Amino acid sequence: MSSVREEIYDAQASFNFKAGLINDILTNIQNLYNVANKQEVVSIQEEFFKIYALDDLKALSKFSRELDLLSETYRAQSLH
Repeated sequence: MSSVREEIYDAQASFNFKAGLINDILTNIQNLYNVANKQEVVSIQEEFFKIYALDDLKALSKFSRELDLLSETYRAQSLH
């Protein structure tokens, strides 16, 4: 019974982490849309959709970090 509970907690934690990551990515994309080249943002959006479809948390995390750096370059990051 406790192992099932742990699996549920792990699944919830993973889901919450992924949801937060996706929220950060979408916020960065939205912020970039206001300051960056629109075609570049569309390209970023397409890349995000491809990575999201893979359902690969590592790739999603890497993409998020790269997007953070790009947003920082454009000074387009929002404060949480």
